Amino acid sequence: MEKNILLKKIREKVKNKEELKERIKKKIEKFGGIISEEGAVVLVARDLGIRIESEDREKINIKDLKKDLSNIQIEGRLKHIFPERRIVKNGREKTLSRAIIEDDTGEVTLTVFGKRSKELQEFEKGDFIVLENAFVGEWNNRLQLNLGWKGKIELSKKGERKTKKLSELSKDNANVDIVGKITNMFNENIFKGGKLRAFILADDSGTKKVVAWNEQVDILKNFGVGDVIKIENAYMREGLKDLEINIGWRGRIKKLEEDMKTIRDIERKKISELKEGEFVEIAGRVNNIFREQEYIACERCGKKVEEEMGKFRCKEHGEVKGKLKKIFRIEIDDGTGRINASIFDREVKPGEYVVLRGRKRTTGDYEDFSVWQVVSHLKSLEAKKILEEI
Repeated sequence: MEKNILLKKIREKVKNKEELKERIKKKIEKFGGIISEEGAVVLVARDLGIRIESEDREKINIKDLKKDLSNIQIEGRLKHIFPERRIVKNGREKTLSRAIIEDDTGEVTLTVFGKRSKELQEFEKGDFIVLENAFVGEWNNRLQLNLGWKGKIELSKKGERKTKKLSELSKDNANVDIVGKITNMFNENIFKGGKLRAFILADDSGTKKVVAWNEQVDILKNFGVGDVIKIENAYMREGLKDLEINIGWRGRIKKLEEDMKTIRDIERKKISELKEGEFVEIAGRVNNIFREQEYIACERCGKKVEEEMGKFRCKEHGEVKGKLKKIFRIEIDDGTGRINASIFDREVKPGEYVVLRGRKRTTGDYEDFSVWQVVSHLKSLEAKKILEEI
């Protein structure tokens, strides 16, 4: 229903034009200027008990939206959900959420408050929703959707969750979605102009450091170690040692009521049971060291560097200081079988015991255990018993 029709119904109850203007003005002020005049008219109508019958509601495409439309039904896909915000106006605190909805004809911003703000945060990016009793306002010279006093947000169809594994992330990723389990959290760091807090996220492909910035730090207080979360609209940045996931103002952290196995919840396997490509943990005795090799690596990414005129250059980070690294090529025996592996920066000797995580890899007739992590390196005579108890 258009604003003019609704105003006509209101004027049947409020005869004085100045009184009506004042009522509309107070509604806009009450919501801190965030709602439009059209939204205020709908709220005034509600206060006066004016009912908008369901048969007056029309379903509409986004491209056909225009200012003053009200009591409409619209269906679309959640392209982007922004984190919930708290605003204070006239001493009262309110919650606000925004989202971008799209259909085949276009996209528009949705703004909701209070209870509906909480409801919106329950959805995931990509979900299809239906809005009932919506109206069209204007904010910063752009159309936006709001919900009337009987407005509803309902799930039409669950969207496909399009996420990337941690091992698949690259520096070019932006607005990327990730699912993982929090395995470690660090203290908040406050600096001039902002604050940050880091944590470690794991999935079944690896781990990554995540940095939450400013308002996201406050949101992060609702989460803890062991929580499975979905991060929406993250971006990647080069850290000191590796690529880091960053959550800025466009990002969102959502707790998922589910569990997941991560790379840190890995099954222990005997060497004789190893299958090609399966990520597992093995434990065994170092039988032999075939080769010890040294090389200069980039101190940021750990990759081998090239030496040019006495200076070290990394393909990814340019000129670097360089760091000496060692590779030990070893044979491991657990009593059921033997397999070769390469260990970086960990001096081992025959007779010692190691716990390794990685994957069996076969090249032609040659089998190798590709090491992702050295979990334990035990040198004592008690090592074998300790390993068997792990």
